[in-house]
Amino acid sequence: MVQIVKWYLASFHAGRKSAVAKKPYNPVLGEIFRCHWDLPDTSSDDEVVADGPVPWCHRNQLTFIAEQVSHHPPISAFYAEHVNRRVSLCAHVWTKSKFLGLSIGVHNVGFGTLKLLQFGEEYVCTFPNGYGRSILTVPWIELGGSTTVKCVQSGYHANVEFHTKPFYGGKKHRITAENEAHNQAQNNNQDNEGHNVNNEGQNVHYNEDNPPHNLHNNQVTKRTFTIIKITKTFTIIKLRTFTIC
Repeated sequence: MVQIVKWYLASFHAGRKSAVAKKPYNPVLGEIFRCHWDLPDTSSDDEVVADGPVPWCHRNQLTFIAEQVSHHPPISAFYAEHVNRRVSLCAHVWTKSKFLGLSIGVHNVGFGTLKLLQFGEEYVCTFPNGYGRSILTVPWIELGGSTTVKCVQSGYHANVEFHTKPFYGGKKHRITAENEAHNQAQNNNQDNEGHNVNNEGQNVHYNEDNPPHNLHNNQVTKRTFTIIKITKTFTIIKLRTFTIC
């Protein structure tokens, strides 16, 4: 779960590279977007995946397809997969805009499902909201709101909070995240196993009287925790890793 949260936090960027807004694809005309990546440090595999998102790509390439499946409301759906690594991502999202005086808020509605077929795990994650601030002076963009990352198979879930900048004082682009076990969600008053991530100061808390258990055979297993630091540009910096039995 810790590695998934690290990937999740590193996947967002509050802004766009182009200064010109792009027109969305037309679902009536069947317009879609396809692309693929050649990943470094991977073995070559020339077998073509004819039934994949990009039919001319190989098993060792990361493929991606996106389409606007609805015009009103504007719903976008996308799917990505890497056949050799047995990883896939399927998601959909649509937006609700709101005028907030000196800023504009865009609420992202939807969720994504990340499947790790090698481990038999599925992670369901929601998306943060976007805000355009100071639209009458010097505009800038930030992310805000509460999101979740859940795995039914392992029983773990993470609550990620994207903090917006207060009107007076405060700092921009602050994120806090907490990873909890299934029994901790049932009783918030008990101190069970967990992992806290904060871009202002990271910490990990763990209760030795209640060690983590394997959910399938109820045996005590080892858990590895990684303390990370998240910069203002959402760059993940690994500080140290330790294992708890």
